Amino acid sequence: MKKLFGTIKEKWAEYLLEILVIILGILIAFALDNWHTSKKTTVAFKSQLDQIYNQVDPLVGSVNGYIRMEEEEIAWIDQLIAAPDSIPLKNVPVTLFRIGTFSYKGLATIGSQTLLSEGLEY
Repeated sequence: MKKLFGTIKEKWAEYLLEILVIILGILIAFALDNWHTSKKTTVAFKSQLDQIYNQVDPLVGSVNGYIRMEEEEIAWIDQLIAAPDSIPLKNVPVTLFRIGTFSYKGLATIGSQTLLSEGLEY
C-alpha cells in the first residue's frame, strides 16, 4: 500500500495532466458535435425554406391570374349595371356563371388543396 501511495505521490502531476487532457478531449468532442448539429439544422432549415418558396411561387401566379379575372368580372358587372342593353344577351349567362364559379372561396379552396396535397414537411 505504501508503494502505491509512493508512486502516486511521485507521479501526481503526470496523472493530473493526463486527466486534464482526457477532459479537454471530451469537451472538444462535445463542441464539435454541437457545431455539426447546428450546421445540419441550418442546412435543413434552408432546405425547408426553399421547398416552401417553390410551393408558394406557383400559387402567386395563380392568385394573380384570379385577380385579373375578378377585375374583368367587376368591369363586366359595372358595365351590366350601367348599361344592361350594351352587353349581348348571349354573354350574360357566361359572365354570371364565371362570377359564381370563381369566387374567393373557390380560390381559397384551390390554394389550400394545393398546399395540403404537396405537403409542407417540418
